[in-house]
Amino acid sequence: MKQEINNTVIKALDPKHGKKIVSWFKRQGWNTEGYDGDCTEEGNSVHIYYGLRDGVFSYWALSHVETYNLKIIQLPSEIKESYSIY
Repeated sequence: MKQEINNTVIKALDPKHGKKIVSWFKRQGWNTEGYDGDCTEEGNSVHIYYGLRDGVFSYWALSHVETYNLKIIQLPSEIKESYSIY
């Protein structure tokens, strides 16, 4: 799975969401040391896209995401929730 999510980022909406994103990448085996998910859209931060570029985990501004053509995805647990049947 590591290779499949390289050059992929997830937009952090709020601090709780940001923490989930960082935790998810860590569970996938990526080094997320030094990141807590506090830079978010809700907090009007610029660097709100957390993820991988060339095998390195970090956070980036939208301009960086566009320049390097990084793929923006939803947090996988949210994808499952959006399709659940009640």
